This record gives sequence, C-alpha cells and structure tokens, in this order.
Amino acid sequence: MRIERLHGWVLPIVLAVVVADIHFFLNAAIGDPSDYVGIAFFALFGLYGVQSLLARREWVVAFSTLGAAAGLALMLLRHADIFDKGYIPPYLVFIGFVLLGHLLGRVRQRVS
Repeated sequence: MRIERLHGWVLPIVLAVVVADIHFFLNAAIGDPSDYVGIAFFALFGLYGVQSLLARREWVVAFSTLGAAAGLALMLLRHADIFDKGYIPPYLVFIGFVLLGHLLGRVRQRVS
C-alpha cells in the first residue's frame, strides 16, 4: 500500500513535530516511559519506508527511511541512558534527513 503524502516532505515533518509534542507532554506527565512514543513512530515510519523501497526506489523515501533509522537509534540510546541529549535531537535528525532527501530528489529530477 502506497501513501502518497508520506513520499513528500510536508507530512513526515508534520508527523514528527506532532509526535515530538506528544512526547514532550507525556514526558512531563510520566517521565521516561514516554520514549516509547518516539520509538514506535520511528520504527513504524522505518518499516513503511522499507516496504515502500522494496516496491519502488525513490530518493525521498530512502533518506526518510535512513532518518527514521537514525532517529530510532538515537531514541533507543536515550532510553538506555547511553546518549541522552534530550528527546528533540532524534526528531531533528529525522527532519534533516527528510529535507535532504527532498532536496536531492529535486536535484536529481533537474539533472535527468
């Protein structure tokens, strides 16, 4: 199943911001167990990206999937108290990868 809006840059960034806000409020309410929200977001987005890449290769989806993997790794390291720089950096890394993939996809279209 292909969800066209997830192959752009707007919806992934909006979803990341909404999940980061939910994570913030849950963190204030319950503390560390709120990390599971971020872990679930990055894992589900990464699984969708892998499934989508198997069907059709695109720069935007490839970089979004890499961003989800990097965000998941940072969130797991945060949850394990190995590398804890706050809950925002994993979302920023994900957003950076999404934007980079979008820019590279546009450059590739212009070159072709």
